Amino acid sequence: MPADSLFGDLTGDGVPEVAVGRLPAANLDEALLMVDKVAHYDESARTAEWQKRALFVADNNDGNDFPGLSDDVINNHLPESIAPQRIYLGQTHADPASAKTAIRDAINAGAVMVQFGGHGATWRWTHEQIWTKDDAASLTNGASLPIVLTFNCLDGYFAHTDPAQESIAEAMLRRPGGGSVAAISPSGLGAVSDQHRFREILSDILFQAEARELGRALQLAKQKYLQSYGANYLLYTQSLYGDPAMRFPGDESANRIYLPMTMVTR
Repeated sequence: MPADSLFGDLTGDGVPEVAVGRLPAANLDEALLMVDKVAHYDESARTAEWQKRALFVADNNDGNDFPGLSDDVINNHLPESIAPQRIYLGQTHADPASAKTAIRDAINAGAVMVQFGGHGATWRWTHEQIWTKDDAASLTNGASLPIVLTFNCLDGYFAHTDPAQESIAEAMLRRPGGGSVAAISPSGLGAVSDQHRFREILSDILFQAEARELGRALQLAKQKYLQSYGANYLLYTQSLYGDPAMRFPGDESANRIYLPMTMVTR
């Protein structure tokens, strides 16, 4: 089970004291691309229209009520200043092809955040493959780059030796001319109930601006999860792909705060 957060866990409690992020660069061009995305990201206030939208993607209800869990986040954790767009397999979109098209179009139109909850693997969202690592090539959203939060299995698995096996989190971050600017995604397997608890905590921290720096927000989410639910594999597997000091844009402009960080590259 690969776990970047162990590099920042100085006390051995499972929660990193140093914010750790991964820029998954296989060469200099990829490194420069991702650094350029971070450097030009507007982390001040959500003033552009695309920054006032968030995309929520959910797997179909197969006994795990992924649409209902997504609605819980929208109804109880999303601020009124951000409008949700739902793409729910089997509800808002009846088939995988229409869901895939809708995801592509929504990201290309711009969204400040994308959240996905459901089944997954390194290279796909849902068994029906409504989004895959290869679909990142269809993204042309330019500078309207979302932060992606995924609550599935292996979306951020990076411990592979074959470049063709890159994860969705890596593929979207590496995408030139679009894709994402950062992701918080799992590098391992996960249970739906555990991931939803973590999702609620992390969403509150980011949306309520308790910590706008991504690295600090992930640290706080792990601390609160540990305090509420005890030790859990999620403390290790939920990983940040991007700059830990980058800030989620808030409702009000604020000066950037730099945090201790470790950057890990492949």
